[in-house]
Amino acid sequence: MNEIKVEDSKMEDDAGLISRLWFIALIVFIIATALTCYTLNAERDTLIKIRSKVSYLAGLQAIQSDLARGLAAASFVGKSADKHAASLPELMSSTLGELKPDEIKDARKETIQGWVVLQKEMTFGEAPVDKVMEFISKAEAQHPPWSVTRFVIRSSPRAPGMAKIELTLQAVEKAQ
Repeated sequence: MNEIKVEDSKMEDDAGLISRLWFIALIVFIIATALTCYTLNAERDTLIKIRSKVSYLAGLQAIQSDLARGLAAASFVGKSADKHAASLPELMSSTLGELKPDEIKDARKETIQGWVVLQKEMTFGEAPVDKVMEFISKAEAQHPPWSVTRFVIRSSPRAPGMAKIELTLQAVEKAQ
């Protein structure tokens, strides 16, 4: 009988050990699950931050590209002998003769390091397209060049080769 009691107590000890091991395994499983959830949440937050920084970096790269182009243009114009844009009224009179725009708007904008952007908006009610195109070609051939930033042409039903023209030219020059 004595032997049976020893085996029964040994089985009870084994059952208690097994239940404690199951309890410890359950605690470890709960902790591992909690850590996994925390890690996944932290990873999601980190991914959101990385995506935000990538988009911010793309914006900075675009700004850097614009700055590099602007500095290259300023350097190019700075190397030219004449740092002032050609007079458009003189170009108009030599190219267009007596033809004058119906409306001219001037704009002047200070930019980086002492440079100025000049802008002229011109509207011709009825003008020969070939003459205006010749004027544009001469303006673009100047140093520093005038460039066309807007050009709208509406054909005239009255005469072939004539049109209503809206033209915007822009040039960069050294501030005086």
